[in-house]
Amino acid sequence: AAPAPIPPAREKEVGSDATAGGLEATLVPSARPAPTGAHVTIAGRADVTGAGSADPAATLPTPVGRTVASGGSSGPLGSDTAPVSVSPGPGARPGPSPSATGTMVGRFALKGLHATGGLGEVFLARDTELNREVAVKRIKSHYADDAGSRSRFLSEATLTARLDHPGVVPVFGLVNDVRGRPCYAMRFIRGETLKDEIDRFYGVPKSEDKGQKTDKTDGATGSTAPGPAPAPEEAAPEVPRSVAFRHLLSRFIATCQAIAYAHKKNIIHRDIKPANIMVGSFGETLVVDWGLAKSLDDGPDFDRITRAAAASGFRHDPDATDLPSHMTSAGTAVGTPAYMAPEQAAGDVHAVGPRADVYALGATLFVILTGKAPVGGKTTAEVLANVRSGAYEPAAAVNPKCPKPLDAVARKAMALRPEDRYAGALELAADVERWLSDEPVSCYRDPLFARLARWARHHPTRLASGVSVLLASVVAAIAIAVVYQQGERQTAAALFQVQKERDNVHAEQQKTAAALVLVEKERDRVRDQKDETERQRERAEELGKLVTERYDRAVGAYNVLIKEVDKRFANQIGMEKLRREILEKARDGLQKLTRAGREGRFADRTLVSAYRQLGDVYLRLNDTAEAHKHFALAVEQADRVLDDAEKAPAGPNTAADRRAAALDLGRSLVALAEVLDRQSKSDAAKTAIDRAVQ
Repeated sequence: AAPAPIPPAREKEVGSDATAGGLEATLVPSARPAPTGAHVTIAGRADVTGAGSADPAATLPTPVGRTVASGGSSGPLGSDTAPVSVSPGPGARPGPSPSATGTMVGRFALKGLHATGGLGEVFLARDTELNREVAVKRIKSHYADDAGSRSRFLSEATLTARLDHPGVVPVFGLVNDVRGRPCYAMRFIRGETLKDEIDRFYGVPKSEDKGQKTDKTDGATGSTAPGPAPAPEEAAPEVPRSVAFRHLLSRFIATCQAIAYAHKKNIIHRDIKPANIMVGSFGETLVVDWGLAKSLDDGPDFDRITRAAAASGFRHDPDATDLPSHMTSAGTAVGTPAYMAPEQAAGDVHAVGPRADVYALGATLFVILTGKAPVGGKTTAEVLANVRSGAYEPAAAVNPKCPKPLDAVARKAMALRPEDRYAGALELAADVERWLSDEPVSCYRDPLFARLARWARHHPTRLASGVSVLLASVVAAIAIAVVYQQGERQTAAALFQVQKERDNVHAEQQKTAAALVLVEKERDRVRDQKDETERQRERAEELGKLVTERYDRAVGAYNVLIKEVDKRFANQIGMEKLRREILEKARDGLQKLTRAGREGRFADRTLVSAYRQLGDVYLRLNDTAEAHKHFALAVEQADRVLDDAEKAPAGPNTAADRRAAALDLGRSLVALAEVLDRQSKSDAAKTAIDRAVQ
């Protein structure tokens, strides 16, 4: 029967497909066959048709609708450049296989062709035992008898099956169809690629080409041909750009974990890129296209078989996403040029190990950070040369908004020497997780301001407490400054008044001293001239009255000074020392006046007041000993004044003098009782109170 035409390839889809087996999806990259006779030239070689080429490294087929010119291309290889492959050689049959609807392959009933590639074809099928949709991949009939092709196909199936990880599409079984062709069944997943998510994040529009999609980018033109995506069953909610960026990074971490698991199984992928990472609407992240995968336990045999197959004239479709594209760069480089590690681009098979995958992961992170592939060039050869020399701009230079710690992580993962890269995919993922957790990464030291800001974000309570203390300190300092300024003004005014009173007292003292000199002179003169006339005696009495008046005025000035000081400084904070100094000077002046001259009620009573005021000052200064001393002196002086008043001859002022003296004594006793009580001398205090009451 004539082969049925191949239906348009479907876009990679992720979505829910409710079956008896639960959520089913297909993770099958779409592809289309290369038409016979298409041609392409590498690095300026003359165009040669694929069907007549004898040199396996000379020509590369290009699908219909793509034009490649020798010696110059229409655009750089800046995005997902597909692995460079070769097309079917002479005698091969690149045509499509029949849809095989209803055909049984083992327990799987084929429902229809879903996609086709260079080496295999993928069918949508139903698992008749578990009643679920699956994808069945079968080697094409014209490659089924080729030992190298079968080896590659079976290697892809067995390596994928060994990776029992949520980030790898599970393989359900390996069977042969009725014609003996190998087939394997795998999970059927609908979805899109990480590249689609990145393009959407950076606003890159999808281009269309006759309803078909490919995740490959032509090596010369840089064009893509995606087909229309099926309508999603549930639209993804709109999220802020920062959340979408963190979502991309979480996809990347899941990819790193899947690759780390493969490395644990001694399997390397060798073609990691955003187009080979499938993502779903419910957090699914799967690494696909293990066609270039290699088991490190198998040694170099796989690559040797590949090169031998190429030397024998084998070709395959460059748009194939399910077929190992081993024949890159003259049959030595394996993978996608823009994402290859330098040792991989150099074709050094023995040097390609897990750290080559770490490089590709770093290149994938670069795309997440910038929206562009890290390495570009006008031709495949130029891209490979740039990869080998490490010629690429850092992510922070391509995208100024790129976080510098993540730029450092990408640069370390893409280090030119394998030993300078991360030791494994988990270490790379750990640094990205540190950034997502607002922790410092291992390969970048943040500036001081960034470290302080991180500390503040991690310790908001301490920051709030510190700010509160700082604000309280500032407010307190301002309040203290205001109070201090007010106090300074009040103190200056008080000092001015005190100085004025002091000047008055000094003037009175000078006048009193002068009067005393005159009195002394007059006394001497009266003593020497006992026979003076009555006129001289009267003059002496007038002078005596003048001296007495001046004396009383001096004592009155002291009394006014003491009362004024007590009135102005009694409740002023910090004025006790000044108050004490002024009162002590007043006390000393009164004592001098008392010793110098007459015995008078006013001077002695003023001295009582001075002692009592001094005791009060010491009490305010918590010097109870000095307070007790001066209150006792006040009581003693008051006793003396009262005794003098009681002994004085009767006169118009005698009763008033006695009452004033008794009142001074009572006040002095009460003050003495207060200080005795503070000294815990209760009995003595009670005695003083009783005496004051009497």
